[in-house]
Parts: sequence; C-alpha cells; structure tokens
Amino acid sequence: MTKRTSWADFQKGVYKYYAAHVDKPVSFEEYLECLKNYHSRKDKYIVYFGYKGDKVVYVGTTIQPPHSRWYYHSIHGKDFRFEEKFRYDNERDMLNKEFELIKQLHPKYNKITNRIQNLNVELTAEELEARKGNPEWCQCCLKRRVNKGYKYCYFCSTHL
Repeated sequence: MTKRTSWADFQKGVYKYYAAHVDKPVSFEEYLECLKNYHSRKDKYIVYFGYKGDKVVYVGTTIQPPHSRWYYHSIHGKDFRFEEKFRYDNERDMLNKEFELIKQLHPKYNKITNRIQNLNVELTAEELEARKGNPEWCQCCLKRRVNKGYKYCYFCSTHL
C-alpha cells in the first residue's frame, strides 16, 4: 500500500521534480503561475515517451502539466526518463497518435495493444439496435463486450 500524501505535499514534490528537470532555476511561485497559465492553453493534449536507457518502454498521454504526470509515475515506481513528443488541440488526435505509436513501437509497459481507447462516444440508434439480443454485448448497458466465461459486465456490474 502506498503512503497517501496531501495535495500541498504532492505539489511540492512536483515542483522539486520540475525544478530538477528544467534548464533555469524557477521559484515555487513562478511554478504555480505556470500551472495557472497551463490550463488555458489550447495545445495541452500531450503524447509522451518513457525511456529506460535509450529504449522507449512507455507511451503515455496527459492533459495535465507533463511534469505533474511524470512525477506521479516516479512516486509509483516507474523510474523512467520522460520526454514530451507531440502536442494536440483535441483529445481524439492525442489518443489516435498514442495508439499508432503503441502499435508501431510495442513498448513493454503499455497494456493497450489492439484497440483505440474508448472515448465514451454516444452510440447511435442503429448501433444500439444491432447489439440488442447479441450475447457478445452486455444486455443491460449495451456498451461493453462480455467474454465467454464472465459472470457479469465490469462496466455496469450487472450479473448476466
């Protein structure tokens, strides 16, 4: 079990991580000002790589400030060197690029290997009608596939 930290301690940890990875010294107040400005950016959808040595072992995405996300990885045992690779103006392009890179590079620590992440898009009436009565889909929510041998849908937790 990991030790829980307060938000203030987490922010101080992120600042220390950020300060150690930037070229010029920056005060904590300047860092907080950068965070405030970050959320108003249009190109805040980021695809990044995690390296061990010079090999890509992780491809990730974030809409948080990158150093905040990378610090989170570091305190949870991923001692990678991170590098921002691509910036986008929307979530769909970011996730498509992540999926393309995962298929191309086969990083060791990525789990999504055969599908694009679900954006929870609203289903059309035709899609819903096609899924009704099909045992491949959960008949309660019609949003998740149910593999043979499963007792319930993990999305809606309804027993089949």
